[in-house]
Amino acid sequence: MNIGTETLFTGEARFTSFIPSTPSTTIKGACHDRLHNKLVINFTNGSSYKLDGVTTDIYEQFVSAPSHGSFFNKMLKGKYTTHKLSGSGQ
Repeated sequence: MNIGTETLFTGEARFTSFIPSTPSTTIKGACHDRLHNKLVINFTNGSSYKLDGVTTDIYEQFVSAPSHGSFFNKMLKGKYTTHKLSGSGQ
């Protein structure tokens, strides 16, 4: 897994992003805003969604899950307020 951070002027990491180290048939990558508990997920079909209320703990579980697609379907999909950002349906 590749993880990167963006640092605010305060020196505090606000965003954490990841791209699965092994190819996923569903998830292309994700970015988490830990200050506002928002998760943006990019899917392999070209769609992107923002989920509101996703805590850092849940994000870390998502990143470390053996299957990111399965974790999304079981633990995220339908459980958080979701906004479609781009692309075709998911």
